[in-house]
Amino acid sequence: MSEMFVGTPCSTSRSYYIVPRKNMRVNLEKLSEKLNEIGWKIKKKSKGIIIAEKEYTIAIFPSGKILIRDILDEEVAKKIAEEVFPKVMECEVENY
Repeated sequence: MSEMFVGTPCSTSRSYYIVPRKNMRVNLEKLSEKLNEIGWKIKKKSKGIIIAEKEYTIAIFPSGKILIRDILDEEVAKKIAEEVFPKVMECEVENY
C-alpha cells in the first residue's frame, strides 16, 4: 500500500487496519491537535486511543496503528491513510 504503512482488512469486522512498517510510539495529545486542524472531529482521547470522525470513524493507537471502521473498500482506506498517516508520523516520539 505504501512505503510507510501496510493496509489489511480486519478479519472479524467491517474495518481496515493501517499498520506502520516500523515500530513507533505516537504522542496522541499532539496527534489529536493535528487531526483537528485537518477537519477530523475528536470524539474520544486518552493515553491509549484517539477516536476521530470525518466521513468515517477512525481509532488511532499509541503504536501508530489506525483502525478505519465500517469500511471494506481498499481504495477508500488508502485515501484515508494517506491523509492521516503523515500526521501520525509528525507525532512520533523520538528515541522510542
